[in-house]
Amino acid sequence: MTLTREDAMRILGLAPDEWDALQRANHLPEPDRHTEGQPEWRPETIEAYRTRPVEQWPLSRVAEWLGYTGPSARSVARRQLGRWSVPQLGRRPGRGGETLYASDQVQAIRAIQPGSGRREAPREGGKFTRA
Repeated sequence: MTLTREDAMRILGLAPDEWDALQRANHLPEPDRHTEGQPEWRPETIEAYRTRPVEQWPLSRVAEWLGYTGPSARSVARRQLGRWSVPQLGRRPGRGGETLYASDQVQAIRAIQPGSGRREAPREGGKFTRA
């Protein structure tokens, strides 16, 4: 028995955009085989990914790791994670419980995001020049 992409997404509890983000970050397990051009996974492969040991970061820790500070840091981090389609693991209990994220997923998706500025562009006197 093998699992299709849709089966794997259902088992992992991922939306299509979250699956795509993790796939772009090369964070999901490689397919065990392809049938008629479609990837398929063995149930053990998906279960191993689902039960991998992972550190759960609350939103405040994610905001700190991303370098956001100030009173709106958590709000900015929440919006950024939504734009990147980082899946949520759940929430801490209690009224003030924060949303939890898998640290490895946050780090993997952040690593593939484009940076700011023009990397290695030629400079002259501190200003960018045309190449």
